[in-house]
Amino acid sequence: MAAAIACAGLSKRYGNGVLGIDDVTLEVPAGASMALLGQNGAGKSTLMKLVLGFLQPTGGRLVVLGEERVERAHGRIGYLPEGQAAEPGLSGRAWLRHMARVAGLRDVNRAVERGLEEVDLVAAAGRRMSGYSRGMIQRVALAQALLGEAELLLLDEPTSGLDPESRWRIREVIRARRRAGATVVMSSHDLAEVETVCDVVAMVHRGRLLAAAPLTQLRDAGPRVEIELGGGAIAGVGALGLERLGVEVRDDRLVLPQEASAEVLRLLLAAGVPIVSVNPVRRSLEQAYLEATRA
Repeated sequence: MAAAIACAGLSKRYGNGVLGIDDVTLEVPAGASMALLGQNGAGKSTLMKLVLGFLQPTGGRLVVLGEERVERAHGRIGYLPEGQAAEPGLSGRAWLRHMARVAGLRDVNRAVERGLEEVDLVAAAGRRMSGYSRGMIQRVALAQALLGEAELLLLDEPTSGLDPESRWRIREVIRARRRAGATVVMSSHDLAEVETVCDVVAMVHRGRLLAAAPLTQLRDAGPRVEIELGGGAIAGVGALGLERLGVEVRDDRLVLPQEASAEVLRLLLAAGVPIVSVNPVRRSLEQAYLEATRA
């Protein structure tokens, strides 16, 4: 499958010497939904702005929707920046009409009404945005990103700070656009949300790409085992030195790499520690992310 975004050795250093991203090589398959994970300042927004052509790289190569001159792809990209601003004195419909004209769309009314319908804001579209909730403002911003039936959507923290209902609505819109064939790249700190929306994950840390792989591969990498201990027994396992075998303590359970399970069980049985059950477990995205960044 062709890549919607392909970069090789991509770097961005700002004039003051601050590193944005460094030597990033990454491909986003067309039609995929990729999450960019990383702490604030890790380089996620820098990468999005390079894809949009808002910033120019200081090294490497970048191709977006088949275009090496990324500005040629602008009309095929929808962008939702973090902290999207809008004119509170305008209605949601008026704002979207203004932005559709700025984007040079031919059928402004059709594009706007379709966008309002997608984000479920038709009923409130005639009201001034000064009376909108934060979730409604974010849905207007998402409708703006959807104008023109974009092939590639770049969404920077699309559900940050929203109530559960607004988060659900925005996730549903993203899923619908995916089903229609769009490629989605979104940054988020909500890993549970990422697991419901995205199928590919890229982890960025201090400007560098740590990992980029299908979500299932990241969660399944390194099979793990969970050992449930009898009541109160967890307090006595500290003296066994199980940390050296990669054992994590969680409540009354031990979670460890599968290859260490035989040795851990031998030590527990030798010490007379009661074992209730031994089960294989799937690593969460949160665990995969923490392991990658701590390493």
